[in-house]
Amino acid sequence: MKARRGPVADFDLTAEITGVLKQYTGAVMDDVDEAVETCGKGMRKEIAATSPKRTKQYSKGWRCEITNNGRGNKSALVKNKTNYQLTHLLEKPHKKRGGKGYVEPQPHIGPAAEKWNQRFEQMCEEACKAK
Repeated sequence: MKARRGPVADFDLTAEITGVLKQYTGAVMDDVDEAVETCGKGMRKEIAATSPKRTKQYSKGWRCEITNNGRGNKSALVKNKTNYQLTHLLEKPHKKRGGKGYVEPQPHIGPAAEKWNQRFEQMCEEACKAK
């Protein structure tokens, strides 16, 4: 006697898993893209606010350039467009013009970058956990 088989369902487990993973990664990539924009703009604002304001030209020169190289491949670059030469001189100690003594550093880029990098990592972890 042969065992009777019931109706066979067309169900491709691999296709289903692939579809769910594509949905998950798409949602995560969108959230990461949003986090890049948020953190880049936030970092620019904080650096501009904490920059030395002797002439105000330096602090007003901060820009955030966001490049989009496809979904999930966004990057933010925070730079000083007007006085980029001063960033290293203000951030690091250096000799005075006459060679006698050193100029004290005024760190404003490093602390902001560290803070916003940590915030970016948190936002990415939240994006992965939420979906």
